[in-house]
Amino acid sequence: MTMARALLETARDEVPALAREWLRAGAGERDLLRAALLAGTHEVKPSPIGGQVHAMMMVSSALEITALLPGEHAYAPALFNLDRVKNSQARDERGGDGDWVMPDAPTLAPEEPADGAALDRAMRGWDADAADRAITGLHARASQDEVFERLWPWALRDFRVIGHKAIYAAQTYRALAALGWEHGRDALRSLALGVLDRDPYEATSARESEAILALFPNNQGRLARLPADFERAPADPSASAELCARLRDASPEEAADEVVRAASRGCGARSVWDALRLRAFEQTMRTPTIAGAHPVTSINALRRVSESTRVASTRRLAPLQGASWLSLFEALLTTRASDRGDPRTIDALAGDAPSSKDTLRDPFAVADPREAGRRALALVAREGPDAFARQCAASLIR
Repeated sequence: MTMARALLETARDEVPALAREWLRAGAGERDLLRAALLAGTHEVKPSPIGGQVHAMMMVSSALEITALLPGEHAYAPALFNLDRVKNSQARDERGGDGDWVMPDAPTLAPEEPADGAALDRAMRGWDADAADRAITGLHARASQDEVFERLWPWALRDFRVIGHKAIYAAQTYRALAALGWEHGRDALRSLALGVLDRDPYEATSARESEAILALFPNNQGRLARLPADFERAPADPSASAELCARLRDASPEEAADEVVRAASRGCGARSVWDALRLRAFEQTMRTPTIAGAHPVTSINALRRVSESTRVASTRRLAPLQGASWLSLFEALLTTRASDRGDPRTIDALAGDAPSSKDTLRDPFAVADPREAGRRALALVAREGPDAFARQCAASLIR
């Protein structure tokens, strides 16, 4: 029995004992996380693409956190991920569609070619069956990068379900790069179905959906207006701050135009991404909730796409979509304001510079966000960003 199958057939409260057996038999963190990914993609319906799908989306993040933790603590992210799979499995069983299971993969003729154009046609036509067949063939006959070059644009197409299509794509790419492409067929099939998810929460009206989907071709049309040296221009913090400010009140279409105008003034891709991150963190500060975290995770995913692709049009499209998506997030988060939020703009945080008393204090040992921020700045100034990353990882397993 495979580890993934054993996980699915084991009761949730017995999974820690199962994991101990695996570890005693010589399994490592990657083996546990591979089992989590394969079990999740087999048993958890990728629609709605959010909620229970986080059990698969988190695998690459768990891998990254594992690398930051010492000794036996390194197993904690994998154990948590296994538990999340069991939680998602239970949610799937209780879902309105019954207990979903990944259907058998389509049978391909030996001479059937890997057809990237067929995947494009299926994605363009929102045809799940055709996409399933095309992605199965591509996995069998193409490399990971070749397959994802076909998938990236479609993962960027649709903001609905708060950016999870891009997030799932970026996280799946990272997970398969670490865990092995040979294990990727059903993960790709799950991803393709998720990318074709059509607003199952019915959170947007037909008119809103039409406007959201129109951003994709409209931003493709803006690509020709980006300067040739857009990706070579050096980082400029002042340009990033200016663009961040201009994005605050922009509509989705206006936000993309602001990126184009900034680029024409010499603001390069690195500065644009910094502006998008700053704006995303403003939104998260103001709405420190689950929904409020998604501007940051979406921009992170779009940046991952931009860094992973070798296709210039995809690389340039990602920040334009990111700017438009942040405007869509603004409209969403305005309705979900939190009393716990910090309404300040990102530039106002300069007043939170650390003092000498913050130097040796743990940023995560205090409840006040402003004090935690000062301590975090002090830690970065003293020991660098890697030390802060390790402290973040350690705080997750306390």
